[in-house]
Amino acid sequence: MKGWRQIRSTSDVRWDKSPRERTPRRGAQECAEAGPWLDGILASMQLPLSQRHAFLSYMHEDKIHVDELQEALEAAGIQVWRDTQALWPGEDWQMKIRAAIETDSLAFIACFSTSADQREKSYQYEELTLAVEQYRLRPPDSSWLFTVRFDDCMVPAFDLGAGRALDKTIQRTDLFGSGKTVQTVRLSQAVGRVVNPQGNASASTEAVADAKKASSSARGRADALKQLLRDPNADIALEDFMATIAVELREKFSDATTFPTIAEDKAWVAFSSVWFAQVRAYETSLEPALDMIRLAAMYGKVQHNPAWERFMSQLTPLIVMDDGIPALLHLRAYPSLVLMYVATISSSSRRNFVPMLGLVTSPSVRDRFDSTKAIRLPRFTNVRAVAEGAEPLASALALSDDGTEVTPELIAGLAEKKIGGPHTPMSDHLHSLLRELFRDELADDRDYADAFDRAEVMLDAIAADTSKQSGWAGGFGRYTWRHKHAADPVEVQMLKELTEQREGWGPLLDGLFGRSVDRAISAFESVKETAEMVRRQQW
Repeated sequence: MKGWRQIRSTSDVRWDKSPRERTPRRGAQECAEAGPWLDGILASMQLPLSQRHAFLSYMHEDKIHVDELQEALEAAGIQVWRDTQALWPGEDWQMKIRAAIETDSLAFIACFSTSADQREKSYQYEELTLAVEQYRLRPPDSSWLFTVRFDDCMVPAFDLGAGRALDKTIQRTDLFGSGKTVQTVRLSQAVGRVVNPQGNASASTEAVADAKKASSSARGRADALKQLLRDPNADIALEDFMATIAVELREKFSDATTFPTIAEDKAWVAFSSVWFAQVRAYETSLEPALDMIRLAAMYGKVQHNPAWERFMSQLTPLIVMDDGIPALLHLRAYPSLVLMYVATISSSSRRNFVPMLGLVTSPSVRDRFDSTKAIRLPRFTNVRAVAEGAEPLASALALSDDGTEVTPELIAGLAEKKIGGPHTPMSDHLHSLLRELFRDELADDRDYADAFDRAEVMLDAIAADTSKQSGWAGGFGRYTWRHKHAADPVEVQMLKELTEQREGWGPLLDGLFGRSVDRAISAFESVKETAEMVRRQQW
């Protein structure tokens, strides 16, 4: 939970308390025996409402977990009281803790773990005794007492009165396992409602909770992302939200049964079933994330780029593997390539190039031969690289998009070059694959085709910009053959826009190419020369 930021100032907290609740209470037996003078002391110690707190009760073996929880609560604008920070040398700690629980706490959060199994005695039990007495004095439907588990432990069976028990009546929050992030946000939201009942819950906390409920729904997650993008304070919640999705994808792509890197039969016809199955499995796994990346690239802002970069970087380690058939190893970059295409089409069509910094230009892959070096993702992979070693199969894949039946005869004919395939098969396939995703924004097929071409040129220019030291051969996108007879091919049109607008060109204004006109011109000149060479040599 490191890096949480404060999203609501405690100075904004307001709470109207009833006269009964403003009266100090005597909790434990020794408090009653101390006499009326203690009431006056406790009353004098009562804090202003804007400084009231959530009391954290825990065992010190759980300090690391409690530190994280405190950080999350304070990020949500909730003031926290805990003994390590609120007690000073020489103070009567029992009286301070009693006052903190009985007069100043707006919420009591009891934290548990298996650490309790090792302890016969703990001051936490005294804190819980005071908390239980306070809970009994409150209305039955009040939300004041919260229980948290840091692992799969038992919650103590404290008697809360009226047939209620701590381990059965209070809905606990489990801050461990895959749901830890979402549950932390939900707890912060619940405590925040107690601290500030007249305020509205942050859109970010609502969005993450909604996303959890809709974990199997791509539409539900897309709606949650929209809320996070609208919330100016949700950058950290957004990063956690995207990281959760990235982890899910990594787990799927790490499944050696679905995505093996070896095949027993390497003959074209037999190997084709393995290769095609992996392509389809990648696409099926990615489908729920595509709309979110589309929204991210269309509406993302500078503060969101760390979330986008972290998301993409979670996937790139899976690309670098040495053991296996080259054709399957190259294919491991396919998910990242699909996401880069979605991001670039979205950003270019919306003319919002800022998100491309996090989704396209910043992510990198470790060099296979030197792990201390990193290669920018657009330079590492492209539509030609992912199909390297499987060109006949890529051609069959593209032909199938047009309704051609993929048969052993077709694959054999493509492999033996007796049957001609598409000029740019993987580019053509991505064009077909992503068409429906952009149906709302680019309803006309011609508009979509133009946006796709410009996105491919932009990707090639970014790759060229990061490849100055080692050279670059181009991504071999479909724009090369589509514009082979054009007087002003798409890459030339974009170069003209750049040279005319210079510093005012949109991608430069948004930070691409280091905002350097010279770098951008050099990159587009390289794309122009490569496209001319490809057209001349291939067709």
